[in-house]
Amino acid sequence: MPGDFTVLELNRAAGEILSMAFPEPVWVRGVVALSKRGPGPAGHLYFQLADPSPEGGQTPAAADCALFAGDRIRITRELGRQGIAFHIRDGMEARFQVVPSIYEKNGRYSYLVRGFDPEFTGTASMLHLKRLVEKLKAEGVLQRNAALPFPSLPLRIGLVTAEGSAACEDFLQTLRESGYPFEVYAAWAPMQGADTGKGVCTALEALAGIREIDAAVVTRGGGSTTDLAWFNDEGIARTIARAPFPVISGIGHETDMTLPDFAAHTRAKTPTHAAGILVDRTASYSDSLAEAAMGLNRGVAPRIFFERMNLSRLGESLRERTDKVVLKGLSILSREAGQLQGRVLPKIARGLGNIGMQAAGLSGRVSGILSRNSALLDRMEAAVAGRDPDKMLALGWALVLDEAGKTVKSVTGVRAGDGITVRVADGRLSATVKGMEPN
Repeated sequence: MPGDFTVLELNRAAGEILSMAFPEPVWVRGVVALSKRGPGPAGHLYFQLADPSPEGGQTPAAADCALFAGDRIRITRELGRQGIAFHIRDGMEARFQVVPSIYEKNGRYSYLVRGFDPEFTGTASMLHLKRLVEKLKAEGVLQRNAALPFPSLPLRIGLVTAEGSAACEDFLQTLRESGYPFEVYAAWAPMQGADTGKGVCTALEALAGIREIDAAVVTRGGGSTTDLAWFNDEGIARTIARAPFPVISGIGHETDMTLPDFAAHTRAKTPTHAAGILVDRTASYSDSLAEAAMGLNRGVAPRIFFERMNLSRLGESLRERTDKVVLKGLSILSREAGQLQGRVLPKIARGLGNIGMQAAGLSGRVSGILSRNSALLDRMEAAVAGRDPDKMLALGWALVLDEAGKTVKSVTGVRAGDGITVRVADGRLSATVKGMEPN
């Protein structure tokens, strides 16, 4: 072999050595990274194949791949005869049959794709997921958690995720920024690897023992098909189905689908979206309370105003009628007194005394009526003001809510051992019913 080469000669020699090292196509697995969607004008498809990366880390290695039009058509037809559609997606885990190659003109190392394994990871994972969904749906497992009512005020949240992960921080930061008093009960679990299924089930079961929890979230950030495939575990779906609270699944990105997405009450696109669902639900409840208070005020205030006006008109009318009666009586007595002064002065004097007493009694009764009606009006106004939820709480009253967030109006609305929430002016108290004593 000569001591020096041209670039073309050295590239060609390296290619020949590589061909001798790999005389037959070999199988290689990795995560697909597409530079653009679909093949180019000539029908060729170029992409990269990389080793899976740890969550949030860099891939250990990657290589360029070329799937020429002829091989792409051949592979598509071969898989089509098996009833399998051939699609290469960005982020999918796949296994290809390749020929390692060096292009002589630029010395670029790449894999020439010759075959595709439809039973490996990405495609196999989708088929596995489809079979699991069909099986568990037929058993009614996937419908159970969705049938649970979602609390109107979900402030106590169970969280299943990896401790210290980006997904955990994104979720918690969204809750913090909302300003609402969320309480988070974290149950850490592995979000990747062979222990994922067992870890997630254990975490959910631990949260199920906390009666105060309103809803739970299972979440992690994006990853390869292989990373997310660990969640396609039948045990996770069945544990979600047994959960006493609604579960939100926020695993991967918007386009990723895993088994918990089908088993959970609600699917979130991302960890941040999962937190947003809880924030929106709480905001809606807060708005409904404010609207109810405003509605109560709008409904009662006009009635108080009109009743006050009616009482005022009634009092004025009574005063006018009383004055007319008194004046008329005095006029009659005056005329009769002039005619009978000499003969019936004693009788007139007695009549005047009686009329005075009657007038005084009538005036006293009218004043009493006005006073009582005014006091009644004040009590009605005070009662309406007292029903303002915030004022009632400030006066020392408390609002008792059951586990579903509904107001407890009677001892028959709860049972011993039930969890209740007592809302007071400056916060909430969690309690357990020990017994009931009807009045």
